Amino acid sequence: MTSKFAQRANRCFEDFRAMASSIEKTAELLRPRFAGEVVLAAGSTLPLLGSNALHEKFLEYLRRAEERWLRELGHGHKHTDYPSYLASLLSADRQDIENRVTERAWNVAKGPFLEALCLLADLAARPSPSPAAPVPLRLFAPTGPIQVFEGDRQRFIWVRPKMVGILSDMNACPDIVITTEANVSKDTVVSIRECKCHRRLPSDEIRKECGKARDLIVSSYVIVSYYAVPDKQRQGAAGLGLNVEEIGLDAAKREEYVSGEKNMALDLGPKLANHDKEALFRRRMEGDAAFAREKEERGR
Repeated sequence: MTSKFAQRANRCFEDFRAMASSIEKTAELLRPRFAGEVVLAAGSTLPLLGSNALHEKFLEYLRRAEERWLRELGHGHKHTDYPSYLASLLSADRQDIENRVTERAWNVAKGPFLEALCLLADLAARPSPSPAAPVPLRLFAPTGPIQVFEGDRQRFIWVRPKMVGILSDMNACPDIVITTEANVSKDTVVSIRECKCHRRLPSDEIRKECGKARDLIVSSYVIVSYYAVPDKQRQGAAGLGLNVEEIGLDAAKREEYVSGEKNMALDLGPKLANHDKEALFRRRMEGDAAFAREKEERGR
């Protein structure tokens, strides 16, 4: 069992290293414009660069996973803290537990890390005003508006803004939203990114995102997947007007991302910007409306 858990934990550490490398390198490129900050659980912040901030952020998830493991042991154990519990175990058992807890921690952490990567990917792919001093950029927390440009048009990027569906009047909180003005409303939202960490992206999840895109009436809607997405799901999403991108940790470039030779954010950013230009969701809705009118005309 030790080998299986060790392999899983090692892959988690490699994924973290790849994500952290891409985030930090992109933040360095953006440094003249933005001063990245990592928001910790207590609300305090650390500078993204030069402070080991991403490691500290992951440690928060690891400590929570350790606390949860102790709680799941129930009242039958006599240990009040995780280190004393580990010390009571045989060496092989201790290694297994540490590896399993690491995997649990990364399974929770990878979603927020993916969101941070996507935000930086969008910022790196778009010019923004040149400030007199770098603008604070908060990661791992709701933020916005962040002003950028799409050609000669200004755009504003938001992370986890609170929204209300235009058609349903139900609450929504997309991962990343792009608007035409410095406010989020039915009149300003043009693009959305949703980060997904499903090992196998379910068809029902894709249909659910289509419903959200329809409710918020956007031009472009991109699902960014942590894992590889089969062609069948990818084609099905495209049929509904949704674009799907993956960050590449399940692909041929994995080793280059883990080693830091390549940057996931810089590879992803142009793809996101291109999807916004293509406006697949808007074109799909227009095509569907035209087809519905055509059917109605034929039936008369």
